[in-house]
Amino acid sequence: MAKIYTHYKKKEKNIASNDDWNQESQQIFSEFNGQLSGDQLPFEGVEQDNFKNPTRQTGFFTKPDGSQTNGVGWVGNTDAYYITSEGPTDFTYLREAEGSLSTTILGPPEKTFSSAAPQWVSSINPLSQYYNSGAFLRVPTKEGMLKGCATLDTEYYGFTRSGDGVSGNFGTEGRVQLYVFVNDIMVATTGPQPAGKRQTYQLNFAIPVGASENTDIDIRISATFDIENNKREFPDDAKVVLYSSQLWVRNQYR
Repeated sequence: MAKIYTHYKKKEKNIASNDDWNQESQQIFSEFNGQLSGDQLPFEGVEQDNFKNPTRQTGFFTKPDGSQTNGVGWVGNTDAYYITSEGPTDFTYLREAEGSLSTTILGPPEKTFSSAAPQWVSSINPLSQYYNSGAFLRVPTKEGMLKGCATLDTEYYGFTRSGDGVSGNFGTEGRVQLYVFVNDIMVATTGPQPAGKRQTYQLNFAIPVGASENTDIDIRISATFDIENNKREFPDDAKVVLYSSQLWVRNQYR
């Protein structure tokens, strides 16, 4: 392409603005694109010894009393990951005849709360009471950020029988609510959730943390049951059934 020359010299008349509106954004995102300066790097600089593969560590507590140590971690120079999980070992898909709730869809659950039993959740309860893994982590942290996600697979339903013996599965007016706590401070919650039969919940969280040998992260649950049924035979017990659970965290530090 041939060069093009202007016929007259340009004179600044403030007719158009030549400000670079992208300059501020470029400065903000430059460090994400690898353009690091002394503001992001430690005073001693980066040497070959700083580039090391993360080390895999085991034995992190997955119950508050220390009776289970199934947590796994990968610890690096600038961050560390920790994870724990638990779930059913069997798989079934049929309930028993006449709509009995004694057989679950996914095999033996980790925990079942029934509306007719005194174990029904009346307050915010730690799931680590019922899970050996997947609901609690105790890990060391360095000053920085702690980010992670809790995943819990659940069923919440009621059951009724009509006069002709036909059974049906339906939701209730009750509510179930999940929480994530870090050192007994709530950092995430689902809010009250209606009985939606099969549900999988994920709770993302992030919180600044200091240097500590023991930082506790755990999943908790609460539920209510207040169904009204004055037009038909009262249903069988409503149930909250808990299946697979997973909890992972990432500690970002310098």
